[in-house]
Amino acid sequence: MSPFRTRPPQRAPATAAAGGRPTFTRLGQGGAGGPAAATNVRPAMTDEQETLQGGGRLLAGTEHDLRGAAPDPVSSEATETGDAADGDAPGTDQPAGGPPAGRRHLKRRRHHVVPWLVIIVFAVGIAAVVRIFFVQTFFVPSISMYPTLQEGDRMLVLKEGYTIQRGAVLVFRHPPLDTRCGPGDDDLVKRVIGLPGETIWSSGNTVYIDGKPLAEPWLPRNDPMGPTSITKQTIPPNDYFMMGDNRSESCDSRYWGPLPRSLVVGRVFLVIWRHGHPVFDVI
Repeated sequence: MSPFRTRPPQRAPATAAAGGRPTFTRLGQGGAGGPAAATNVRPAMTDEQETLQGGGRLLAGTEHDLRGAAPDPVSSEATETGDAADGDAPGTDQPAGGPPAGRRHLKRRRHHVVPWLVIIVFAVGIAAVVRIFFVQTFFVPSISMYPTLQEGDRMLVLKEGYTIQRGAVLVFRHPPLDTRCGPGDDDLVKRVIGLPGETIWSSGNTVYIDGKPLAEPWLPRNDPMGPTSITKQTIPPNDYFMMGDNRSESCDSRYWGPLPRSLVVGRVFLVIWRHGHPVFDVI
């Protein structure tokens, strides 16, 4: 069966005939039984049919548009997966493609720690060099230098860059000729009284240098000489005559002779600790 419906013959507009009644003429036919002008034409539709058919096409197009607008499950899943890949991973705060957070934190800590380690090592090295060559701390074990130095004091000794003059307080290694002042492995601390080449002796509580009495402002007034006096002697070159300020309790050059310069460790210049408290007494 043909998909086209045969269009019903249309009538020509009515014309008035004799007697006042309209007459009709079929289209496609010639007048007075003439040949057909057209065949197999699509039948005309009424307005209602055109409206319904157009509405159907509209509805069909709308349905197609709606189907096209619906999200594609595959593409949607791919998009969500891509978003997850591009963004931060759940439970982390690191950017995609960057190093782990722990590694970044370690690098930051290393960035701050390394400079401090360098500073500490440098400071320890400087302290070691200063201690070995320039300044060293010593402990006072006795009362032989009282009241200038007291038992238990801690003092700083300058090992380089100083001069030896009368009245200077020196730390020195134990003199080899000492047999009366205790263990021979202890360092001692005394004051310089006589210089190389001078002649020294004592009478009563007074010390004489080259025949002149020596003024000793570092001693307490009327400080006693003690049981042992200074025998008259000339101090050899590069030697020094050493005595403690507490002379009645000091084992010094009166017992073991002048001190060779080679035994001197350094000069005391500052007391930094006394009776459990910090002090700053310049010597």
